[in-house]
Amino acid sequence: EDGFRERGMSKDNKRNETQVVMGLLIDTNGIPISYRLFKGNEHELHTMEKVIDDILNNYTIKEIIIVADRGLNSKANLEMIRGKGLNYIVGSKGSSVPKDLKEKKFDLLWNITSDVDSKYKSGYITNTRKVLQNEEMYDELIIKKYSDLYRDREMFKQDKMIEKTKKNIRDFTINSTTKSKSKYYKAVDNPKEKIVVEIDEERIKKEQENFGYFYIVTNKMEMHPADIMIAYKSLYKIEESFRILKTN
Repeated sequence: EDGFRERGMSKDNKRNETQVVMGLLIDTNGIPISYRLFKGNEHELHTMEKVIDDILNNYTIKEIIIVADRGLNSKANLEMIRGKGLNYIVGSKGSSVPKDLKEKKFDLLWNITSDVDSKYKSGYITNTRKVLQNEEMYDELIIKKYSDLYRDREMFKQDKMIEKTKKNIRDFTINSTTKSKSKYYKAVDNPKEKIVVEIDEERIKKEQENFGYFYIVTNKMEMHPADIMIAYKSLYKIEESFRILKTN
């Protein structure tokens, strides 16, 4: 392909089309500040530093807090941000948080964020941890948020996937190609032979145990958790910016 257009990982699962990767930075009002283009086969995890450096080299900003979803959360990226003396608020996978925090289930002793008479309950708890970088210890705050509404949305999405999985089920070899069609397939016998296939009910139930929960990690320790969650929620503004760019 020429220029930036390359075949890469598409979030829309379009495997046979070329794409261009864009790194876009917006302010708290959703106004684009800067952008940078990358080849379509470059993973987004590896684009963050170049976009941040563009801001540091071209603008004088009193305080920068990088807000990003968990797709951009990696150990290397967080170390890079800390190394530049910046703050971050990023989404995190449950597998990356302390086990004792992950195992805690929502109850009314949490910090409740929903109204008393609300149909959908929500709340959060926090924890802290130390991270080591270049022989120095840094503090991180972890927020575990729960939402009935988020749980119901995840249940709906899972139901749709299971419906499609059951519709397409047949006997075939379980391999990487099969798994890409549905993560809910499992082999009853030897997975390397063409044998009976069934729905992985255990996996479905295990996923459901974590529905409704999500995690936010920050090094902005003095910031109130409510303000941190508001900042993270503002990520929808960048999705709006991308939609505008794609349609105009």
